[in-house]
Amino acid sequence: MIKKKPLHLTRLEPVIILLLGILLVGGTLYRTGTISSGYHFQDDHELIRYHVAFTEGNASLADLIGTAIAGDSTRFRPMYWVERLTGIMLFGDEMVYWNWYTAFKGILTFSLLYYTARYLVRSRFISFLFTGITLFGAQFTPWYRSANQENTGLLFCALTLFLIAKQYHDKKYENLLMNILIPLSAVICGLIKESFTLFMPVFAALKFWLEYCENGECYKCFKRNLNVSIIILLSAAVNAGIILFHTGVDNVSYAGFQKGTSLLEYWSGIKYSLNFNLRSYTLAGAALFFAIVMFFHQLSKADQRKYAGFILIALYVMVVQLVVHAKSLMSERYIIPWIVGYTFLIVLLGYQLFRQDRWKKTLYIGILILLFLSEAPRAWSMSREYAYTGSMVRLYFQNILDKTSEDSHIVCAFYDPEVNIASECWLETHGRTLVYSFDTASEEFVNLSQLKMPSPEIFSWETATVITCYTSQAEQILQSVGISDPDQYDLSEHGIYCVISRKAARQ
Repeated sequence: MIKKKPLHLTRLEPVIILLLGILLVGGTLYRTGTISSGYHFQDDHELIRYHVAFTEGNASLADLIGTAIAGDSTRFRPMYWVERLTGIMLFGDEMVYWNWYTAFKGILTFSLLYYTARYLVRSRFISFLFTGITLFGAQFTPWYRSANQENTGLLFCALTLFLIAKQYHDKKYENLLMNILIPLSAVICGLIKESFTLFMPVFAALKFWLEYCENGECYKCFKRNLNVSIIILLSAAVNAGIILFHTGVDNVSYAGFQKGTSLLEYWSGIKYSLNFNLRSYTLAGAALFFAIVMFFHQLSKADQRKYAGFILIALYVMVVQLVVHAKSLMSERYIIPWIVGYTFLIVLLGYQLFRQDRWKKTLYIGILILLFLSEAPRAWSMSREYAYTGSMVRLYFQNILDKTSEDSHIVCAFYDPEVNIASECWLETHGRTLVYSFDTASEEFVNLSQLKMPSPEIFSWETATVITCYTSQAEQILQSVGISDPDQYDLSEHGIYCVISRKAARQ
């Protein structure tokens, strides 16, 4: 990123990269079956509830967006709701459309990440490794699970980085259009999820430091970047203020910072993430970062200063993300955007340092290839597992429909309230409106979704035709209901989901 050889972009390269993105991202999603995997319990019930609000409640898009953002009091992700509800207006609750839409975002993100690296370090192969290591691994989750913020967040993160890299490559630092698009994309990125708000200072810092390393005129670079930096940093500060003083950092049990939680617990979470969830990245990163530090003394003082700036930017991303995910742990989609700082440091900066030495460069690239080959297969295996879960959910619901009528009482007794409400939503829109959940905390029967008018029926274990729960809960539920004779019930297992139906109730 400091010393460069000419960049040669052929006419076929954009086509090849697009096809490569379709093959690797789209192909993985299609061949593993996640595109057609259907309804899942995690967040997909949002589609049903808001689709009903559109079609039956005559609610406007603006009203629903406002209600959703205001109701999401424990999180700060306004652009997620804007995208989510606009998509519901266009796609409805048809999961296959949502999955194709998410695949499209993944293919576009693949291309943007590739060209970001291409404009910075020139090498086609390193650009592919940068993209591959960033996207493929446990962090592939957002592309097969549509209901999350990370896929759109990474898309706009990649777009902003691409615009900064292209401006650096073209040397059009005062181009008005670029200086509008960069902060606009950065601001949208920060509004998608809290973790991307923390990433926003990186955009301003990277834009300034790339230009400074090119021209070496600190004051002029500062002056040229002042307006863009103010917009990005001011937006980040506003977001942070809302998160700290309005949303709060202690309202989500599995994340954030809670009173009474010791620093040792957070430190243990960071160590667990690095030692187990990110083990391959930690081992490869430690070895390659050690090599970077050892090679540092061979650089001139000027180059040391320039590279030190890039290293600090990358370390900021990694350290901050590890800290904020100390409780929830750095796994699957939470690896994003940590992985962007990691690949920027380990892949791009490392390559730039060693590219002049044939043997060091070969060894360095060899380690990166091993890292990619060790982690990339997880994208395939996790996608297949997700598709399998979708097939089990499909069988679970079909079993309930087969064993009930419109007048049947159904009790959802999962200890996870989200699975209960997801079951209620789907069943209510498929002719089964007498569905209640059993609240394990209060030990009461409650209606969570209320898509239709709440049923006046009195619910109890005795009135239930079908009871659903986790397979591991089945024995406990049977004891609660008071059924011990196998001739009185059928028990069907669909992966981790279980359907218990009374034989006498169907006679």
